This record gives sequence, structure tokens and C-alpha cells, in this order.
Amino acid sequence: MLAGGRTMRATARPSAALCFALLCATVAPGSASSPRMSFREAFSDACGSDSRTYCPELDFRAGGYAMLDCLQGVAQDGLLSDGCADALRDEEIALAKDGRYFDFSLCMATTGNLCKGKSQVKDAIHCLVQKEKEIADQACRQQIFKYVQKVSEVVSFDPWAWAACEADVEQYCSNIDDTEGLLHRCLMEHLPSCLLYTSPSPRDRG
Repeated sequence: MLAGGRTMRATARPSAALCFALLCATVAPGSASSPRMSFREAFSDACGSDSRTYCPELDFRAGGYAMLDCLQGVAQDGLLSDGCADALRDEEIALAKDGRYFDFSLCMATTGNLCKGKSQVKDAIHCLVQKEKEIADQACRQQIFKYVQKVSEVVSFDPWAWAACEADVEQYCSNIDDTEGLLHRCLMEHLPSCLLYTSPSPRDRG
């Protein structure tokens, strides 16, 4: 039980470096790097007080995905300080850009079945988004659903969606903040086809 009556979600996960290494070995040996799960200093500084209050059993050096999950849960409860909430959003986008938003080891087996040949984790995630309805493993499907849900809140969170929508953002929604689903709603009103980021690539839009 954590401060404020919250219960910490227990997780037992392999290291991010290990899951990236396994993907490289399974899909395309030597073609992908293996970044370790770590947070930027700006994030750990901005959320230090919040983490000590709501996630006291974790720390930024070793907390990894458990720390990220904990702070995201606090954010959903509306309890994060403004500074930490902003930093968390920036950190989530940074993690998503290189495929580290969630523990990809949860989707290793599914990727081998549905997305063979994807040498980069972010490309494998995009493939899984395309094939979300075909994912049988519930743990993996839950992570992909969480990912897609995040894109509905922050379009730039997903590099594929942002590439598909960037020109439309400039034309129709240049004065809209990409927070709290505001930009997503603007695009849906003007040109929802750009948000079909499940298409193979931006150039394939009809």
C-alpha cells in the first residue's frame, strides 16, 4: 500500500536491454540497437517528490517500468504535481520514439507470429497496432491498447501517426495544443483519414 491509499501494481519484468536483444536475435540479428530502460534527468528531477510520495518503494535508477506504471497510475488519479505531469508527458513521448514506452518482452511471442521481419521495436509496435484484433495474448493486447489510447490523447506520441498527420496539423489545427485529446479531436473534425495510423505508412493513405 502506497501513500494516499494507492496500491502499487506489482510487476515482474525482464530488462529492456534483454528484450531488445531477443528481438534482434529473433528477427534480424545485428540490425537493431539495445537501449537500456532509463529515464532522462529532467523527468527524474521533476517527479522526484511525487515518486517519493506515491511510489516510495521504487526509485528512478532501478524502478524501470514499475516506476513508469506507478506514476501513470497517479496521473490517472489526477494527483501528480503540474511539473511532474508535464515531465511525464514529455518522457512518454521520448520513450515512444524508440519503442520503449512499454515492456516489449510482453509482445515478443506475438511479434514472432504476426510481425516477422520487423528489425526495429518501434516498427514492430506499429505492426502490432495494425493487427491489434489478431493479437491473442491478453498481456500484449493490453499494452497495444494502452499505446493506441495514448495516441488519442497525444497525437505526436506515435511517430507514424505524427508523420501521417503533420501536414494536416499545419493546415487545420496549427493553433491547437497536442494535449488531452484536443489535437486528436481537431483532426477528427477536419481530416480523420490521417489518423488511420494503422495503414502501412503515411504514403499509403487513400
